[in-house]
Amino acid sequence: MPHSHPRPPTVLDPTAWSAAGIYAQAALGLMDDAHAEDFLDELRALVDIFDQYGELNQLLGAPLLSSREKVALISRALSGNVSRQLEGLVVTMARHDRLNLLRPAANQMRRLLDLREGKIEVTVTTVDAMDSDQRQALVASLSQALHRDVILKEQLDEDLLGGAVVRVGDKVFDASIRAEIDKLQRDLLSRRGTLK
Repeated sequence: MPHSHPRPPTVLDPTAWSAAGIYAQAALGLMDDAHAEDFLDELRALVDIFDQYGELNQLLGAPLLSSREKVALISRALSGNVSRQLEGLVVTMARHDRLNLLRPAANQMRRLLDLREGKIEVTVTTVDAMDSDQRQALVASLSQALHRDVILKEQLDEDLLGGAVVRVGDKVFDASIRAEIDKLQRDLLSRRGTLK
């Protein structure tokens, strides 16, 4: 029977995102806010190291290595080089063959810490970059609507034509012209059948 390779996690993969959130929440539940920021910095530094050494990622994701062998390898590499909390998290993830969720877990931890502090990340996709006045007005409007301090992330997409797509967590609000055109085309196609 062929070995199955773990799917690489992405922001768009709800299963990976949800599983990463469970690890992040469990880790955060064991520490106070003061230590949580240091822990997150340490986790992100480790993720960066993993990213720099692609061979290490391939080795840890290899189906030829058992979970026990991965745990032994990780334990030897991390022991004495990182905090006990981080070693515990990474070893637990290795034991469950979830090392591919390290980066999503770090991203989820950032999101959870922001929520604790009354902040929320909002991604806004537009066709053109916003100027500072537009950005300030949008942040003020979103902060008022969401009752949180908004951390704005901007993306550009030339296919939008105009308008904006706003993502808050797993919710997407599409107010783009492209979305309006697509909706209009669907309406026209559905009506064409009724006009025959």
